[in-house]
Amino acid sequence: MNRLILSLAIVLGVVLTGCGGGDADPAPADSPETVTSSTGAGSLSSLDIASGAARSDLDGAVDDPLANLSNGTLCFRRLDLPSGPIFLACCEITRGQWSALAAAAGGGPSWREPWADMQPPEFLGVRTDEAMPASGLTAQLVRSVLADYRTATGARLRLPSDEEWLAACFGGGGATYSWGEQEASESVRGFAVVAETRTSAGPDVVGGRGATRRGSNPRGFYDLHGNVWELTAPGADGVARLRGGSWADNLRASRASPSQWTEEAVPHALIGARLVLESP
Repeated sequence: MNRLILSLAIVLGVVLTGCGGGDADPAPADSPETVTSSTGAGSLSSLDIASGAARSDLDGAVDDPLANLSNGTLCFRRLDLPSGPIFLACCEITRGQWSALAAAAGGGPSWREPWADMQPPEFLGVRTDEAMPASGLTAQLVRSVLADYRTATGARLRLPSDEEWLAACFGGGGATYSWGEQEASESVRGFAVVAETRTSAGPDVVGGRGATRRGSNPRGFYDLHGNVWELTAPGADGVARLRGGSWADNLRASRASPSQWTEEAVPHALIGARLVLESP
């Protein structure tokens, strides 16, 4: 029933508050206590989107991912896991970055701006900014773009697994949110754009700006809660899942441990992504 409601809502151009149809994941299958990673922020790497050239162990001059945010470069942090290190994007992929990635993959307008047809603007907001997170993404679209991007440039990007996303958020801790247990708006505002903290309809630029700049979690990742739901790679069951909530969801719905599922090929205005770079 929830899946049908979501599909009909998109056809009608209506955005639901909360974009999946899923229930909270059963504990302890993917509870934060079952996933561990090293604490503290790992080293930075970057990817030039046009060429696919990667640089690892960037120096301190670019140790602030938000200060160096650009349409042409993706920034990643090393996250050490028991299975080995991965390099996870510091931020949700922005509109400018997604458009550059899809263009490098040889994609047309529908690939480059999947958010363009998301409606209605009175709900989603009319503000446009290339530093806002890309939305309208689907697991199928992301897979197609990344496959063609690898063919064009040789660079290997993918969605994080559920376990990797949770490790980035919690690092093995048992807190409700990546910043701890605080739920007061004045505390949440420094880390997440959710219904209680947003100042207008629609997502904010990744990480915020100026006086409204948000902090990263202890491992150096921004906006793991709120702004847009983040896709994770389909698991053994083949189901694409979403983590972290969005600007349209209340804080409790944006907790990291419960996940939502989504149709693999059905776009939604509240769905974005955070990517993994393999072997920078």
